[in-house]
Amino acid sequence: MYKKLVMASIACLSVAGCSMGKVSEEPKPTLVFVHGAHLTGESWAKVIEPLKSEGYKTLAVDLPGRNDSQDPKEVTLSVSSKALCQAMSEVKGSVSLVAHSQGGAVVNHALSFCGTNQIQSIAYIAAVAPLKGAKPFGLLSKEDDENYFSAVEYDKKSGWLKIKDPQAFAGVFTFSSSDSVKEEVLALAVNEPAAIADGTVEYANETFSKLKKLYVYTEHDKIISLSSQQKIGASIKPDVEVVMETGHLPMLTKPEGLVKVLDGFVSNNR
Repeated sequence: MYKKLVMASIACLSVAGCSMGKVSEEPKPTLVFVHGAHLTGESWAKVIEPLKSEGYKTLAVDLPGRNDSQDPKEVTLSVSSKALCQAMSEVKGSVSLVAHSQGGAVVNHALSFCGTNQIQSIAYIAAVAPLKGAKPFGLLSKEDDENYFSAVEYDKKSGWLKIKDPQAFAGVFTFSSSDSVKEEVLALAVNEPAAIADGTVEYANETFSKLKKLYVYTEHDKIISLSSQQKIGASIKPDVEVVMETGHLPMLTKPEGLVKVLDGFVSNNR
């Protein structure tokens, strides 16, 4: 399976937009970007600008808990998902969701709150994608946890997951030796509300099953390892699977390749 996916990813990335066959003339959906843990909507900037030049409307959502002025104990999975739905309510026309990491749990749970008729598809980028009744991080490994907590600590009193070692954080979140990339990661990084992990995902099975799904596997990921991602992929059975040679943050380290993958997937599902 792994070799097959790698070959598919190379073929996809070698063709403009990963397109296959005739592309629909229907209007392009708005791409709604949902960041992962310890990040903000700004993390998508390198992907959003090229997609705008291709004619896409975009919305990068900042979920609750992006700054220390909020009580992290109140930022639950449901609060985060409802905030996503509120942001999407301002969008006219169809929507394609793009979720990174923890954002996959927020997106899946949002299906129980949002008006889902406008949602066409979901692209999971190195993301958790818990099924109905599951916890956000139920399929992650012990090694994933160890890597994460080598850089982050849980402050039980405050409810924050705090970055305790910035250099270790940059090292596990990106598969890059570039100092500039690591500095960029740290400039974008924020503390994260821990309460989200305690939530349980709920949605209508029929709603989830009818959505087209893409999963982008990140080969050198230390936060959600490739083996964990493959378990996630096997559970949701995505319509399209692509492997990228990158760490946990392809939107920062391989934005051009990610743009091609997203454009091809969305174009072929309009």
